[in-house]
Amino acid sequence: MPAKSAIKNCVNAGLRPLDMQLVRGRSSDPAVQTFLSARKTIAAANRAGLSVADYIDQRNATPGATASTVEFILRVAGLTGHVDRVCEIGPGTGRFAERVIAALHPDVYEIYETASLDLS
Repeated sequence: MPAKSAIKNCVNAGLRPLDMQLVRGRSSDPAVQTFLSARKTIAAANRAGLSVADYIDQRNATPGATASTVEFILRVAGLTGHVDRVCEIGPGTGRFAERVIAALHPDVYEIYETASLDLS
């Protein structure tokens, strides 16, 4: 194994308990997901009787994380009230959309997903 790979593996072994990983591009480590499958996450949220946002917050043991993230983004961006258009790039499961729409009442909400299509 090349020295660069050995060092990266060593660093990642130390970072794994913190739910972090050093990567270049996409991770090939099966223990680390680079993104959540929207289809699987939405199905699991439906089975649990929760919204996608609440399901992800609960799954990650961070209740309220979705709401506080959206509130932070809106505050930092200085956005309040009505906007004409929102464009979200890489929405994954779409967990922020409902709260952003409720806060900004956009005429148009565009979404562009950057991840590969997961049909599983």
